[in-house]
Amino acid sequence: MIRLFRHDGLEFMLNVDQIGEIRPGPLTVITLLSGEELKVKNSLTDVLNKVRAYRHGIEGENREYDPDENRSGRPRRPQAPRSSPPGPVTPAGAGPVPAPEEPQ
Repeated sequence: MIRLFRHDGLEFMLNVDQIGEIRPGPLTVITLLSGEELKVKNSLTDVLNKVRAYRHGIEGENREYDPDENRSGRPRRPQAPRSSPPGPVTPAGAGPVPAPEEPQ
């Protein structure tokens, strides 16, 4: 859901899955799948940015699941966070990292 402001200034949350059409104008008009029209103070660009950000967040959450989930019917087990290896990390094929010189 995204947060928008009605033409009278009241704040409300809108389920982006219910948006059928968005038209720009002095007030942006959002037509829902049900046919209901909402007039909002938010600009067309603002509404689109909020919808994109919402969709991107959902896609980010879905990356945590196995792509074969629909076939297997169960989510992948969460993996323990990986700890970083001790000492300096070298890129593959870069060779050993020289030890830092100690002050004399």
